[in-house]
Parts: sequence; structure tokens; C-alpha cells
Amino acid sequence: APPKNHLMLPGITYDVVRAHSPPTRAATTTDTRVDDTCAPPSTGASTEPASTTTLASTTTAAPPDPLSVLEFTRAADAPVVESFVGQWVPQVSAKRPGIEDDGIVYQLTDIVALHQQLVAQHGAVLLFSGDYNYQSGDLWVSIVPQGSPTPDGALQFCVDQGIGRDDCFAKFITHDLSITDTVELQP
Repeated sequence: APPKNHLMLPGITYDVVRAHSPPTRAATTTDTRVDDTCAPPSTGASTEPASTTTLASTTTAAPPDPLSVLEFTRAADAPVVESFVGQWVPQVSAKRPGIEDDGIVYQLTDIVALHQQLVAQHGAVLLFSGDYNYQSGDLWVSIVPQGSPTPDGALQFCVDQGIGRDDCFAKFITHDLSITDTVELQP
């Protein structure tokens, strides 16, 4: 099994490769840990491990389709998103296939790439609008996990990051469809 801190994507398998003295690394090594279960009795003369366990990932199928990647990310991010229910957060993207923005007609692969960019830039997490109070229930939404009791805190993030009003605004995260004011734009 892969280490707990590694993201597991559909279509990727993880193989444990054991190498005995001297330790070697596979070209696809992602983690190396000492495994003393194969070690000969210690003579005290060497500080090198007698055995290592190397976790190597190998692709067994075509790369996962972008919808699977989005669904996997959504599920992985769900506990974080849920922790912001009842709070205002900066929303930095909301896309569906076919939507046009900045000269790009977005497809699922573009949405995946944009979200990954927003993760790298702002630590964004992903939600699906159908799970929350949105006017449209078919959007893949990237939010920044910084909650505030008022929209001002979320809007300040947008201003501090220099992100314009069309690309960053405050969104109130809720499941309650009776709440009507869930968006606050930058001035």
C-alpha cells in the first residue's frame, strides 16, 4: 500500500520493491523506508541499512479520465469544504464543460488543470455546486480554505492577492437553500 501522505489516483497501482544490501532505488521511487525484517544480525560495524523497502508506482492503465480526477478530488476535499459550512470563503473559480472564459472554452481537462494551478497558488479545494447552495448545480468550484464570519474577510483575500472581481469573490458555504444572499462581489 502507498504511504498515507501520497495521493492515490484511479488507474495507478503501487508495488513494493525490496532491495537487499546494497540498497538500490527504482527510477520511479516515491518513498524509501528502512525495513529491518530481512536484515542479518547486526555486527555493529555498519550504519547502512541491510534492506530497504522502496515504493514504486507504475501505471497499469491509461491516465485517469478528467471526470474521475475531479470526482476523486471533490471526495478528498469534502471534509475540508464541510468545515467551512456557515462561513464566507474566497471563491476563485467556477467552471463547467462548455463555459467560455478568457478565450478558453473549458472542457474537463481544462478544469482539472485550472484547479491544480489554483491549488499550487492558493491551496484551493474543490467542491461541486450541486452539493451546496448555488444557482447552478453543475459547476466545479475552487475555493480558498480561509473562512470568515463576514464576506469582508474573504474579499480581503482577493484584494491582498491582487485577484480581480471577476475571478475572486466571497461565497457563503451552506446547504440551506432558503438563504438567498450567498455571494458578495468586490467593490
